[in-house]
Amino acid sequence: KGVRPAQIRMAKIIESVLHDGGIAMIEAGTGTGKSLAALVPAIESGKRVIISTAKKALQRQMRDIDLPRLRQRMPSFSAATLKGKSNYACQLRFDEFKERGASRFPLKVLNDFAQWLHSDPTGEFSDYDTDVEFEGAVRVTECVSRQCRHATGCGYRKAKSLAEDAQIVVVNHALLAYDIALGGGGKVLGEYDALIIDEAHQAAQYFREALTCRIDTQQPEQLTRLLADTDIVVPPELLPAVTEFIARLPRQGIVGKDDATVNRALRVQRFLFELKEQFRQEGVWSQITEEAGEGTRSAKDLNRFRAAAVLTQRMLRACEVCVDKLDTEFDENQQEIVTPDSYVPYVAQKPFRDTMLKEFVVAPVEVGPFVAKALKSLHGVVFTSATLATSNNFNFLCREMGLKAEEVAYKEILPHAFNYRRNSCLYITSSVPEYKRDTASQFWRVANTEMDDLLTASKGGAFILCASNADVALVYDTLMAYGDRPYRLRVQDGNIDALVAWFKMDPTSVAVGTKSLWEGVD
Repeated sequence: KGVRPAQIRMAKIIESVLHDGGIAMIEAGTGTGKSLAALVPAIESGKRVIISTAKKALQRQMRDIDLPRLRQRMPSFSAATLKGKSNYACQLRFDEFKERGASRFPLKVLNDFAQWLHSDPTGEFSDYDTDVEFEGAVRVTECVSRQCRHATGCGYRKAKSLAEDAQIVVVNHALLAYDIALGGGGKVLGEYDALIIDEAHQAAQYFREALTCRIDTQQPEQLTRLLADTDIVVPPELLPAVTEFIARLPRQGIVGKDDATVNRALRVQRFLFELKEQFRQEGVWSQITEEAGEGTRSAKDLNRFRAAAVLTQRMLRACEVCVDKLDTEFDENQQEIVTPDSYVPYVAQKPFRDTMLKEFVVAPVEVGPFVAKALKSLHGVVFTSATLATSNNFNFLCREMGLKAEEVAYKEILPHAFNYRRNSCLYITSSVPEYKRDTASQFWRVANTEMDDLLTASKGGAFILCASNADVALVYDTLMAYGDRPYRLRVQDGNIDALVAWFKMDPTSVAVGTKSLWEGVD
């Protein structure tokens, strides 16, 4: 629909970074065409490039729309998308489910899912166009990998194999974060030359999550299950030690390092050290994220050893922060960058089955000291987003990523692609009362009436964005009860891609949803 100068400028910056190396930070507003501006120079560079997005919907857009379009117009190239293992259906789990709980569901539901699982190349859940009424995803910590009887047809293994051989690999921030947390360069995504981070304003929260360590009372049981029938034995004292440590912590909030808390953490640490020593004797502790050692033990055991060793390592890091005995790391100038004060220890509550589980959490105060080395080891890195700058500069992002301003070769805020003043309208209601809990019914009665008036005037073509699933249900049920309407309603379910596809089919469609509908929709 015409040349977009901002898109061309962005593509030229990325081309320069991929050719000459360095780091770039680019703010480019909605409508710039960031995906194509990143993909075209990445493909032409010939280098192996990882492109990371915040939302899986953007991954799907690149896979189903942008990359096929470019394949028709550019020389041959290889590309793949990859998500975390839990995004793929597991044939082994489906077999177990059919044996134990299949009678609870209609036969057609099971047959339809089985047919899709057999025919889909990767078994990615986002490609399944109806709700799965049972839990069929890969259990990450219990996956038996190559030892599985379905290994040759495993969707995740196929997706990972395609990604390993591809020049362009589209991932999400969650997967990238674990690669960066483990040092980057081959641990999770294989070796790559350059990295383009779209929606980069959200990257830090994913990096922080990947670097966060936890201790809870379920972990000793998880370790025991992972190491069952192996030569490694979980010390029986670990569970009571963890249980006492967790029980004596406050219900929530920051954890102080008093003598009693430190002593209980030291007791947990002592039994984790015993476990660590067994891993060392097996030769897997220093290789917990690598493929080494497969020739000396079964793939099943190695996979379980790695999962258990990573869990042990992260529990140890949480203990080390609590007792102020963290192994200090240094940068290339031998400057101290990671100390116990680099983390904040606190207690949180997480849902577990029908209750809440208390856990001890150790989170990095800043992610920069942990990720900067991995980022600077790459030939080129590009950060981009529609909202990246703060006060018209990138100083905050530089600090967040552990970078100095002079280390960033390109820092640009590109002009908007659209004339918003001429092509948009903002309407703010004056009739809906302020929301208060004791008058919520009055608020919703007026709000829903006004929404119906607006949707009737526009004949649909709208998103209704809510703050919670309860609000989604209330709005949907109320509007559906109005009867004759010139618009169609559908509520957000687990499959956001199916909802968007439905929305695009008819200009009278109205989608009611929560956070995942707020951004990343093309």
